[in-house]
Amino acid sequence: MHFLILTTALAGALHFIWENIQCPLLYTHGSYDGSIWGMLQATFGDVVITWLLYGWAAIVAGRWRWMVGPSALRGWLSLELGAFAVGFAIEWHALATGRWSYLDTMPTLTGLEVGLVPILQLMMLTPVSVGLVELWLRRAGSGR
Repeated sequence: MHFLILTTALAGALHFIWENIQCPLLYTHGSYDGSIWGMLQATFGDVVITWLLYGWAAIVAGRWRWMVGPSALRGWLSLELGAFAVGFAIEWHALATGRWSYLDTMPTLTGLEVGLVPILQLMMLTPVSVGLVELWLRRAGSGR
């Protein structure tokens, strides 16, 4: 239970900060709400994605506690590949449906014109959230 609560809180905090920094610098909002309410909604979605990716990694690794041990490499790789795929799909869909567009400052994947920063957001913050909480709980000797 500690793992669930702490990971949700850390992922939420990190994604909320990221969303509020990146959005004004890199996006033009179409039908998407760029207000604080919109950032909270985006953060909620990011936390849900964090848990979906974690669940995917657990399935691939074959166990719920996959972060260390014999299945760790499979878990971390599936988490990263999943984060890339989900980030790419979200950005591609949002661009195609006019939810947002990019400012010239947004670095994109060459030839695909999909933003790199939001993909990196999932690829960086998801493992950081999961990994830091796992490390903290192990050092504290606390269970899940």
